Amino acid sequence: MKVKLVVTHPRQDSLTFAVMNRFIEGMQENSHEIDILDLYHDGFDPLYGVEDERDWQNPDKQHAPVIRKETGSCACG
Repeated sequence: MKVKLVVTHPRQDSLTFAVMNRFIEGMQENSHEIDILDLYHDGFDPLYGVEDERDWQNPDKQHAPVIRKETGSCACG
């Protein structure tokens, strides 16, 4: 099984990362493939405003590179 693991925390020595690491160990012990997305490390900004979607009806909308990276480079509207 392929797993997309999403995590976000500023400290790698946090409980969040300890839980994540144990989860990864269990998944690897069972031969699962894991792709980790660390939102904090990638600089993800959770605030969403009008400027982020001002052209939402445009079928040719091109999302920001950080979004295209996670959606397989589609224009996804």
